[in-house]
Amino acid sequence: MSNSILFVDDEKPILRALSRTFQSSDDDLYFAESGEEALQLLTEHPVNIVVSDMRMPIMDGHQLLQKIKLLYPETMRLILSGFTEREKVFRLLLDGSAQMYLAKPWNNQELVALVESILQLQSMLKEK
Repeated sequence: MSNSILFVDDEKPILRALSRTFQSSDDDLYFAESGEEALQLLTEHPVNIVVSDMRMPIMDGHQLLQKIKLLYPETMRLILSGFTEREKVFRLLLDGSAQMYLAKPWNNQELVALVESILQLQSMLKEK
């Protein structure tokens, strides 16, 4: 069974950049431009990891990841954002909505390596 990753960002150029970054990956990749679209996608395609932007209209990344935590608790949740308000980021991590915060701009190699490490860890934990 292949791994799957959902990227959520309201900016199409960011989603295109993430698509290029992970183009050589064997993982199934999904892309959503809003929290609502992401939640709809998750009903059709379970994913191992959600990587979401923080600042999005209507439903921000925190709200989205809170819902994902409730509906899909085994899905890893990461924030990839240029958003740097400390209090909001700390709340996001402390309430468990996200397990990790990554800053934009990101390093492609580091991001791919991190995601692959998380997927390997998930696989090992499922085996045990």
